[in-house]
Amino acid sequence: NSIAMLNHRHEVLLLDAQEQLHRLDSSPFGASTGLSFSSDGRWLAYDLADSSQTTSIKVCRIEDRETFFATRGVLQDYSPSFDPDGKYLYFVGRRDLEASHDDAEFGLSFPRSRRLFAIALRKDVPNPFIPQAKPLESEAVQAKKKAEEELSHQIQPTDIDLDGINQRVIAFPLDMGLYTEVRGARNRVLFLQGDSKYSQHYTLEIYEFKTQKQVRLINKWIQHYSLAADYRTVVYRNDASLRVLPAEEYAGSHSGNNRLS
Repeated sequence: NSIAMLNHRHEVLLLDAQEQLHRLDSSPFGASTGLSFSSDGRWLAYDLADSSQTTSIKVCRIEDRETFFATRGVLQDYSPSFDPDGKYLYFVGRRDLEASHDDAEFGLSFPRSRRLFAIALRKDVPNPFIPQAKPLESEAVQAKKKAEEELSHQIQPTDIDLDGINQRVIAFPLDMGLYTEVRGARNRVLFLQGDSKYSQHYTLEIYEFKTQKQVRLINKWIQHYSLAADYRTVVYRNDASLRVLPAEEYAGSHSGNNRLS
């Protein structure tokens, strides 16, 4: 029952259930841009400029408001988001530089220097990009398990092994690109992907862990989006309109006609 917020003083603030405002962190180098509560509300993740050239991911234990580094300044790590099942913390990182010729500036630039990353929150959590072997099952058994899984979607406790957490960073098996606004959902991750560094328009994409594939959620340029607390509904902004769609139906079938009045 807490509210986290950012302000123009580069502070990370927490308003608790007793309406007490606490300053969790601050930076003299720049503003934070992303906040994410774990599904059980026990942890808050955020990005923090820890030098004039680097940004890291930090986590705060809400119970005592103690903060810890989850990554340490490589270049820029930002846009953290907890996995709803309490296993991973996702973020966007600029950790590699791959130069290319820039036709507009007539020189070398780094237009696609971002990757998606996952942090295993505990030492016993497996690499999410290594498929797990499963026995062959009939369609009826698969349908029954899917129905049981839907019914069992309860809030999972998020426990974090802080020792060596910055050594458990795993890159998504995707090319470098213009990624932003990553959001953790069940069995998948949503994110925006841009086409050009000169444009503020993006497509909404999904990385599906069961198939280990990237799929486009909607065939339309958008600016921003938000994932509902149930992890099943997406609200996004397209120009001056707000639209809504299911987060679990994809394959590029949405044209963006579900408009909110």
